[in-house]
Amino acid sequence: MTDTSIAEATRRVAKAERIAALDVLRGFAILAILMMNVPYMGSYADFDLFDPRLVSWTAADQTAFRIIGTLFDGTQRGMLELLFGAGIMIMTRAAMTPDAPVAVADLHLRRNLWLMAFGVFQALVLMWPGDILFPYGIAAIFVFGARTLPARTKAILGVVFLLGVIGSGYARHVDAVNLKAEAVAVQAKVTARKPVTQEQQAKLDKWNDKVKAAAPLAQNKAKQEAVAKEKKARRGPVDGYWKFLAGIWTQFNFSMFALFGMLEIVGTMLLGMALYDWGVLQGRRSAAFYAGLAVAGYGVGATLRTLAIDEMMLFSPDPKTFGWTWDVARMALTLGHVGLFNLILKSAAGSRVLSVFQAPGRMPLTIYLSASILGMLIIFPGFGFGQFGRHGWAGLEAIALSIIAGQLIFANVWMAYFETGPIDWLWKSLAYKKRQPFLKVRGPMGVAAPAAAE
Repeated sequence: MTDTSIAEATRRVAKAERIAALDVLRGFAILAILMMNVPYMGSYADFDLFDPRLVSWTAADQTAFRIIGTLFDGTQRGMLELLFGAGIMIMTRAAMTPDAPVAVADLHLRRNLWLMAFGVFQALVLMWPGDILFPYGIAAIFVFGARTLPARTKAILGVVFLLGVIGSGYARHVDAVNLKAEAVAVQAKVTARKPVTQEQQAKLDKWNDKVKAAAPLAQNKAKQEAVAKEKKARRGPVDGYWKFLAGIWTQFNFSMFALFGMLEIVGTMLLGMALYDWGVLQGRRSAAFYAGLAVAGYGVGATLRTLAIDEMMLFSPDPKTFGWTWDVARMALTLGHVGLFNLILKSAAGSRVLSVFQAPGRMPLTIYLSASILGMLIIFPGFGFGQFGRHGWAGLEAIALSIIAGQLIFANVWMAYFETGPIDWLWKSLAYKKRQPFLKVRGPMGVAAPAAAE
């Protein structure tokens, strides 16, 4: 290929080529993900400590917990993963044949290696252990080879990966059911003063540990010690704060938990690639299609999540079905969001309302990292405003909504004068190995609208 054709194959998507529906979905998701992250920014993030009652458990806290769990938890991540898959299809649009330029693969690799670097920076410098950039970069490198597969094949592969996550949750549920049954039988033997084997005693001890872990803070000495340890680290000086959070990031990314997380990411990205091929994410289907998608997605997802939250709020050690239904609901709700947003975008009034999300959708890296700066370096740590561990779920969500409102205003003002966010500009310049446009040449963005049919 000539230098000109290679440059054309690897050029950035022009402003006129941008698909407003994708920017709107991305903008909403990158803002709203803070609602799921803020409980771990401002309260206890230790994997073994999850208990929404640790700081306070007022009626307002319970309502906030129920709303987030029922409608949002995991779904913004799901939307970003779908859109990441769609983005791969857009960025590699010139590499859909066997003789496609290798420069496209080089660009894809550089983009995602730099994304991983930004993820490490976010985790170890901005101190947010729940970073998604690092695993997203890894997953994107792996799914690159699927770009030329038929949409149906991509969708099937995506579902297979997602079933792996759901299946692992179901297996854990079965193990929990069996553990309780075995523990009850062993306890009956102990009560009757019958001999038990070492293995049986170990199962009873494991069940008793689960019973203790379900107890509220005031009745659980081990939990009290863990809370005191995290509070000391996160209200203390920088070195202890960093060490504690770096340990959580390592656990989040380099454990069996991370393996199943990667299955979820890869599966959802593959599904996003298929939905892009079918025109679903871009708003190219009918209003009836999106209405049906929203009704089905929310109908299945909200129902499963309502039952799951009911189970959670019992705070009992008994086996819970949400261990595997949670991810089924996550995908259903994610698709429900896609349906609802695209349905609203079908109307002129709806597109005007949702156009405010276009700006953050065009500077997602800046939005995402700025939330970490505010939460992990300014608002919550002891060397900042010291708000860690001082707010229940309602208070934390109020803080998140305040930040989101500020980011939404900032993004729309910023994008009236600049082509992209400052951190996004740096990422793109590094990926393309060339300084990218920064100042806006023309006026502010127009109203969002669905992409025209091909």
